[in-house]
Amino acid sequence: MTDAGIDTPHEELPVSDKVASTAFAHPSERVAAQILDFYRIRWEYEPTTFPIEWDAHGAVIASFSPDFYLSDFDVYIELTTL
Repeated sequence: MTDAGIDTPHEELPVSDKVASTAFAHPSERVAAQILDFYRIRWEYEPTTFPIEWDAHGAVIASFSPDFYLSDFDVYIELTTL
């Protein structure tokens, strides 16, 4: 326990080669990937970009790439932080 009374982990989660070689946009995404690895959940980082807004001519002007795709569950996950 720290002086502030908050528990801190004694061990860091292990870092796989995949986590180490991925350029995450936010530190929380790296932690999420480490947790997924710990539970042996296969993941891909931002593999798909979805168009979400088009102009009058049909050209994409806004898109969205969810953070993770979990292929075994066929689900996308987006992390948000405060």
